[in-house]
Amino acid sequence: MLEQINAKIEDALRAVMTKSKVDLLLKDGAAEAFQPSVDLTAALVTEINALVPSVSITPPAGWRPGGQQAGQPAAGAAPAAPAAGTPAPAAPRPQGR
Repeated sequence: MLEQINAKIEDALRAVMTKSKVDLLLKDGAAEAFQPSVDLTAALVTEINALVPSVSITPPAGWRPGGQQAGQPAAGAAPAAPAAGTPAPAAPRPQGR
């Protein structure tokens, strides 16, 4: 669901910036100090709703988090165990001074 929305967020931001005649958009916390004069939140929600009117909560066949395809290990996945009869690799030795 979030991946479907995240795929369109850049397009939505650009459209809102164009419609609102905004040249620079900063993330919250990116500025040292400011006087808020424009809040684009409602416009961004409207744009996202137009670009992604509905999302599916049923993942397609072979779906993996983060866009991984079936058969590819997910990021951070543990390596496969060695085959039977194959010695395990030695653990790295700690380095001294």
